[in-house]
Amino acid sequence: MDVEDLRCLAVRDAVPVLEYAALTKPTTPPIDRIPVEILCEIFKHYAHDVIHTPPPILADEVRIPSSQEYAYTWTKVIKVCRRWHDAALSCPGLWSDIVVTHSQWIAKVLARTGQTPLNVLAGLSYNPKGIDALKLVLQEMNRVFSLCISLPPGLVPDLAEHLRNLPPSLVSLELTWGNWYETSNLPLVDVSDIYLHSQSPHLRHISITNVPFMDWTSSILCPTVITLSWKKPRGMGGKKIRMSVILAAFKAMPLLESAELENVIANEIEQDSVPGPGVVKLPHLRTLKIHGDYLTPEMCTSLLHNLSLPALLSLHLSCYPTETVSYILAPFSALLQNQSRIHALSIKLSGYSLQIHAWTSPGAERHLSDVSSASEFFIDDAYGLTGPGDLKPNISLVMNLRDVYNLGTRILLGFCKNMPLSDVKALRVHTRVLSHKQWRELFAMLDGIAFLQIQNFPAPALLQALYSRRARPDENVTDRLVMSGLHTLQFDDCSLSDVYAHEGEGQEDAMTYLLFILDHRRAGGSQLQRLILQRCSVTTSAQLDAARAIIGEVDCTNVQTMKQDKGGDDDEFDVAFKDGQRQVDTYSHIDFGSLA
Repeated sequence: MDVEDLRCLAVRDAVPVLEYAALTKPTTPPIDRIPVEILCEIFKHYAHDVIHTPPPILADEVRIPSSQEYAYTWTKVIKVCRRWHDAALSCPGLWSDIVVTHSQWIAKVLARTGQTPLNVLAGLSYNPKGIDALKLVLQEMNRVFSLCISLPPGLVPDLAEHLRNLPPSLVSLELTWGNWYETSNLPLVDVSDIYLHSQSPHLRHISITNVPFMDWTSSILCPTVITLSWKKPRGMGGKKIRMSVILAAFKAMPLLESAELENVIANEIEQDSVPGPGVVKLPHLRTLKIHGDYLTPEMCTSLLHNLSLPALLSLHLSCYPTETVSYILAPFSALLQNQSRIHALSIKLSGYSLQIHAWTSPGAERHLSDVSSASEFFIDDAYGLTGPGDLKPNISLVMNLRDVYNLGTRILLGFCKNMPLSDVKALRVHTRVLSHKQWRELFAMLDGIAFLQIQNFPAPALLQALYSRRARPDENVTDRLVMSGLHTLQFDDCSLSDVYAHEGEGQEDAMTYLLFILDHRRAGGSQLQRLILQRCSVTTSAQLDAARAIIGEVDCTNVQTMKQDKGGDDDEFDVAFKDGQRQVDTYSHIDFGSLA
């Protein structure tokens, strides 16, 4: 049998196989074999992403499309084929996210929703003509479970009846009066007959912005509320109110977990003619933010004294302190005592604010159990200060200050005296305000620190404190250096090349002085194991070599050398500090005058 015969036999045997394959091969692509139910779920996810994602900048046009015209671009998918079109029209839930555009389109969308619950988004501040379309939607108000409206003041009277009769089905309400950039310059509109009310409210999430007809007696502040964001612009708040009214509103929301209040708590309280509800317990409240352009610490303190907040993890206050700090220390100290152990602490005292962040979670404790990884604990990102693995601070105290040099340091040290700080292993400090005495007092309260991170080098005051003993001999306490267990010292964005003058010692730069202190701590049995310099400046590279000779492990990232090292033995940098080389007192060995 020759080759040609073999080829003929192969073709003959292959023909039945090919015919069978042709008969059994699917005639539709795999995506068309997806059941309609699953196809609808895919469409729902896609539509939700488009509707709730800010519109992109169009590449071919220098403009940003409005959310209304962009929201329904997802409907292009139903034009791909007849099957997809029919599937989309047969799925009422696909159309339940309604973005108010114009009446003709909204009428079609409502017809396709059947009887499904509705999530309504109406940006009337940018589309005032959409009021007629919104009225069509509100005819189905009994089906609306989420309502988000941004409306110009002139349209409020058109919706007054609906705002006075919010349905029991409503779970989420977001109401904004005017455009986002409008504050106290809103047009004057008579709102005396307008208020937010529901006969049987079941709201869980409330966000009210710039709305003048919302007050503490509104029925929407109901027992089912979990999150509350209520903001007014400057000039719209500040009216006197009785504390009993505010406390009654909080008492009506026992499930509240998060509250952000801006310019809604008056700076003055009217005297109650009858006894109030007493101390109100909010067992689930974890986050409380109170802001006010004219809010006083007395007002904040009065409120906090009347609230029991056993689960509170984050507290933010923005107010203007008075001449004394006694008002604000007491309630804060009481809140901090709820935290049994603090493992990491970040302190920032700047020209206008005091920020204290603390980590109390087991995750923070586990990370800091290895001292070598402590330098990776504090992380700054676009959303603020975090820990490793997006480990957020458990306690955040934020205050706006005017008199930083007077109040700021006293508030900070007052807090620390009442904090449970014995377990703190990592400390980050960002301030130029503290004096040598105050640094020493702070370090004495944080004696268990293993990792210390300093941002924006605070002149010599900090270095003086690192050289200090934990207590003076006349205090009858063990005579040892502060933070004797300090393992790692890190400087970020610090100028260690700055030169300071001190009495009887001439001048020297901060890095030279730091080397002396490192050597002194080594001689005193409190040697550091690691020095980290990030985005810092030193005078010469020889100083870095000297640091390695003292410590061993010196990590440098983006460190700038201000001067070139000179050759020759006579010019070689010498850091062989010996006992008796400097005759200085242990506690006030250098007087830096006003620089300290």
